[in-house]
Amino acid sequence: MGRLAEPLRFRGILWDLDGTLVETRRDIAAGVNLALAERGLPPMSVAAVSRNVGRGSRVLMALCLGQSGAPEPAEEEIDAATGAFVRHYLDHLLDSSAPYPGVPELLERLEESGAVMGVVTNKPQEPASLLAEGLGLTGRFRFILGMGPDAERKPHPGPVREAIIRLGIPPGSCALVGDSLVDIEAARAAGIAVAAVGWGYTAGAELRGREPDFLAGSVAELESWLRGQAF
Repeated sequence: MGRLAEPLRFRGILWDLDGTLVETRRDIAAGVNLALAERGLPPMSVAAVSRNVGRGSRVLMALCLGQSGAPEPAEEEIDAATGAFVRHYLDHLLDSSAPYPGVPELLERLEESGAVMGVVTNKPQEPASLLAEGLGLTGRFRFILGMGPDAERKPHPGPVREAIIRLGIPPGSCALVGDSLVDIEAARAAGIAVAAVGWGYTAGAELRGREPDFLAGSVAELESWLRGQAF
C-alpha cells in the first residue's frame, strides 16, 4: 500500500518550531551572547542558553541576564536586551540551524497523506517566518504562527486555539507536537492531543513527568503515533 493510502490518526497537526522541527540552539546562543556583550556581561554556554528557551524571547533574555551575573534588571532593561537579542539573532538566524534528520521527509509524507499542518511557536513572528522559509519548510504549512510583543504565549492555550481555527480541522482530529513542558501544557489546556519529542531541548524524564499522550524517541515513532500505529 502506498503512502497516499496510509491513514492518519490526526488530520490536523500543529508543530512547535525550535527543538521540534529545527535545531536552533547555537544560533540562539549567538544572539543572546551578542546582546549580553553589549551590556558588558560574560557569554553563556549553548547548553545554559538552551535551558531558557521555550517561553518567548523576553523570558529568555530576562533569565539570561540574571544568570550571567547582571543585577536584577528593570523592565526597561529587559525590553532593551530583548530587542538587541532579536536584532542579533536575525543576523545569525541561519548560520548553523537545520531541520532535524528525517523531519523534512516526514512532513512530506504527512502532507501526501492529507495532513493539514501549521506551526505555533513562542518565537517572534519575523524570525519564525524567516527561519522556516530559509530552511525550505514553509510550503508544508498552512501558516507559521509566531508571537507579537503583546500576544499570549504557550502555555496559555490561546495560540493553540487560534491555530486550530486556522487549520479548519475539528479539535478532536488535531494534535500538537512539541519538545517542551509549555507545549504539553498548552495542548492540554486547548483540549487536544499532544506528542512530545525526545530529541529537543527538554530532558525526556521531565517530559514524561507531564504525561504527554506520546513521547517519541525518533521520527519513525512519531510518525507511527500520528498514523494511529502506536499508543
